Amino acid sequence: MTTFYVALPDVRPTQYELTDKAPEPTRFGWRGYRFAPTPAFTVHSRMHGSHDKPQPYVLRGVDKSGRLLVQTLVETQYDKLGSWHEIDGEYTVEGYRFKRYALKPFLTLLKLATNAAKAQTRVAKKQAQQADRDEKCGICPCCFGDYVVHHTAIAETRKGKVVTSKKFSMVHHGYERPGIGYIVGDCHGVDFEPFEVSCKGTKSWLTIIKSALVVRQGELAYLNTRDEITVDIKIHRGWGKTEIEKKTLKRGEDGFKQAIDERRRELTSTIARIERDVAEYTKKITEWKPQTFPRVVKKGKVS
Repeated sequence: MTTFYVALPDVRPTQYELTDKAPEPTRFGWRGYRFAPTPAFTVHSRMHGSHDKPQPYVLRGVDKSGRLLVQTLVETQYDKLGSWHEIDGEYTVEGYRFKRYALKPFLTLLKLATNAAKAQTRVAKKQAQQADRDEKCGICPCCFGDYVVHHTAIAETRKGKVVTSKKFSMVHHGYERPGIGYIVGDCHGVDFEPFEVSCKGTKSWLTIIKSALVVRQGELAYLNTRDEITVDIKIHRGWGKTEIEKKTLKRGEDGFKQAIDERRRELTSTIARIERDVAEYTKKITEWKPQTFPRVVKKGKVS
């Protein structure tokens, strides 16, 4: 006969007598659960008994998933005194209280701390990436995107002495790879110095867009005198296939007036956009001042 004491919060210790032996150091349940021995104290299960009077058990073991190995403390018509059972810890009154009032706040705090640590790691990673970009990248003088700058060492002879300097140039960007073996298209700012060092690329691009503006304005001025215009026509070939063909319309034919009006709207919109670009690039050139480049130099390196 085994005698032990069971104590619960706000409950006086109560003495019980059981007729079965305590579990071994480890025990396998009928479903293969592996239980570790625990101090003996009372747990109550609402699944066995009524809601007002939950069935009391004495705890004997617990496995890693929270399943409990218990013995009955009250003999019923279904269970003998001291019979062994396996129940889920969440289905006991004590397990529910622990999960709601102790474990849940703890897990919430743990989640907040974990998220804070992850956020701090992300911030540190972004700062390191930004520092790396600040060391290697510069602003393109034409598209004003942030891209890698190629550093080239140049040796020059000045007054009989060899002087080494660095030349900075923007790498290829703004291109496409259609899969034909080489890139197509490139930003005009490629091979120019970054905007922090020089605005020559900006001046060159400004000259090009001014020429484009003159061409568009000339086309708009003589648009009403044109006797023919070429338009794109979509032709449906079936099965969802569409091809575009060029068609020349002459004055007096159907669709000629509509094509002229559509071209006028396109030219007006393009001219307005180019004029905004001319004003913006002119302002950038006027306000340009040399800046520190590279923006960041890591420790141990000389710019």
